[in-house]
Order: sequence, then C-alpha cells, then structure tokens
Amino acid sequence: MKKLDKNIVLVGLVLAVILLVGQGCVGEAKGAVPGKPACKDGKDNDGDRLIDYPADPGCSSAEDRDEYNAPAAYCGDGSCNGAETCSNCQIDCGTCTNQTNST
Repeated sequence: MKKLDKNIVLVGLVLAVILLVGQGCVGEAKGAVPGKPACKDGKDNDGDRLIDYPADPGCSSAEDRDEYNAPAAYCGDGSCNGAETCSNCQIDCGTCTNQTNST
C-alpha cells in the first residue's frame, strides 16, 4: 500500500472515531444520556440494582458519567490477581513449587 493510501485510511479512521465519540457511541454507559452524569440521574444504568452515587460503587462521584463496576477478582476467573496465590488458588496461579537455594 502506498504511503498516501495509508494516510488516507488513517485520516478516515480518526474521523470515524471522532464522529462516534461525539455522538456518545463510545464511552457512554448503557442507558446514560450522552453528556449527562449517570450517577445522579435516579436510574440504575448498569443493572446492578444500585442507584447513583454514593450507593453504586461504580460511581466515583455524582458527576461520574457511567455506573460501570469493574468485575471483582475471584478464584477461577482465569487470572492470578488480588490476594490469590498458588497456595489459595491453584486454578488461576498454578501449583506451588518449593525452590531451595543450594549454595
């Protein structure tokens, strides 16, 4: 692909992203009014039965534009994270091995 063709494609992609963001298609919570804080609209925008700040942990303030809650880490989620170790969550962290230094 010629350099000019690549630049045209890149400009097209940038314009598409700008249009999507401007219309609230990217980065807006489901059920949120574009540009309006979801965390003070009196609705349960993310379906977790918790409404607005401070009741919904997905709201960092009343001005937060979405009520998204990051999924909690748990043993069996496929990722060794949080307080998980090979001792308490082998399915995510693998089997513990005893390594000794022989000096």
